[in-house]
Amino acid sequence: MSDTTRGGPATTLNEVTKQSGDGMMLQESASDVLAAMNAHPLGRDAALIGTVTIDSHWFVQIASRVGGHRIVDRLSGEPVPRIC
Repeated sequence: MSDTTRGGPATTLNEVTKQSGDGMMLQESASDVLAAMNAHPLGRDAALIGTVTIDSHWFVQIASRVGGHRIVDRLSGEPVPRIC
């Protein structure tokens, strides 16, 4: 798996789906449970980003608030250079 800071979360999640043989559905919105977790000091940084799905194409998709889906592709071209 590549360095997330160089390929971004999209590239990393695409690598995970390819290696696992599953897909992922990312969400643009969060649930009430997440709000309750964020209200606690130990959960203030908790985030819901999506779920693992059964997908023979290993797609990472994002579900919009209005009900549409789009594919989240891996970074194309050269990876972001390291800055440290």
